[in-house]
Amino acid sequence: FLSLLALTSACLQDLAKRANPVLVSEMSDMDALEVMDTFEAWNDEHGTGRDDRDYALQLVREMKDDGSAGYALSHASLAARAAESRGMLGLSHITEAERWARRSVDRDSEFRDGAARRMLGTIYIFAGKYLPQGDSEEGLELLEKQVEMYPEQAANQLRLGEGYLALGDDEEAIAPLCLSQQSKGNLRREEQKLLKKLLKDLPEGPASCSVEN
Repeated sequence: FLSLLALTSACLQDLAKRANPVLVSEMSDMDALEVMDTFEAWNDEHGTGRDDRDYALQLVREMKDDGSAGYALSHASLAARAAESRGMLGLSHITEAERWARRSVDRDSEFRDGAARRMLGTIYIFAGKYLPQGDSEEGLELLEKQVEMYPEQAANQLRLGEGYLALGDDEEAIAPLCLSQQSKGNLRREEQKLLKKLLKDLPEGPASCSVEN
């Protein structure tokens, strides 16, 4: 056990040397949720590389799981970020993200207005066929439930519209994406870029929202 602890600590120290030193400093002495929030704010403002993402994930991995929905959400979110840096090579990280997102939902499905459910739905739509449980249809159901419960949140509408487009249902994607467009000021910068891209994929492009309205 002591050898394993020393190994993980060495791994974290090695990752810290390669990650952005300012980000590493900011995330020191934080709990898991604070690490996630700080990482997301930094990523939105400055962008992050693979080493930054690996460091943030390892930092949370080495924290004690306190059994909260918050810890599980943080672990899931940072595992998903690490997966994004790896493409198809990130399947193990996607599996890790899915496992912890499920735990967060099980612990408190409405924590942070269902953020883990939104994440889980998105994971199943785009990677469900690679996972032992969950598929694109379940992913769509999770996102539809998320929008039903929190329709005012632009991020929920965005992910539902993205899901419809990914599954080839362009017409169904119009309403949620146009609703997201109406509240795009509430989206993170990264999400606004995604919305702009998705609107171009609608049947009439961004003009679809004018037609819809």
